[in-house]
Amino acid sequence: MIDIMLLSCGSEKKKIPAETFLSAYRPDHTYTVTRGAYGKPLLSGTPPLYLSKSDSGSYAACAFSESDVGLDLQQVSDSPLLMKIARRFFTAEESCLLQSLTGADRIHVFYRLWTIKEAYIKLTGLGLSQGLDAFLVSGTQEMALSPRAFGRGKILLPENPDRTAAYYEELPGPNGYRMAVCSFQPVDGCIVLDDGL
Repeated sequence: MIDIMLLSCGSEKKKIPAETFLSAYRPDHTYTVTRGAYGKPLLSGTPPLYLSKSDSGSYAACAFSESDVGLDLQQVSDSPLLMKIARRFFTAEESCLLQSLTGADRIHVFYRLWTIKEAYIKLTGLGLSQGLDAFLVSGTQEMALSPRAFGRGKILLPENPDRTAAYYEELPGPNGYRMAVCSFQPVDGCIVLDDGL
């Protein structure tokens, strides 16, 4: 199970530290937050706990799990740069899919892919050094058919597409936002705790 705390920061658009979420989520436990080589928050304490944090627009979110987890939250907005970003960072297949869509459908599928990809690189802890085109998101054809839906799927590596690298689940977030989590095990459910602090 993955628990997600979601916090509205109002118009302040401030970043909420992982420690703030952690003390609200487990007030009776002591954890120390350190950072991995690429900035991923790492916890030491008992019982074992993993977290992943994301800030976007006027919201912040933090996922907690008993196994490693990656979370991304993105405010959806139109930009003339979406296709340029897709061609630069996504796989050729994903870029072609986006090119085939127009208007709001293209925007929604772009952010679906972006949040899943960001959640995965947060899961691995490698950040953008890994490259968003180094892996494939399954289910892209279904995304094109239902751009505003929420789905589940797998992260696949091009060198071995029969092997699942991770699993993802898209979650409803605040209006105008996309949110996704990734885990090395199949996601067995998520609970979103709105304004949990």
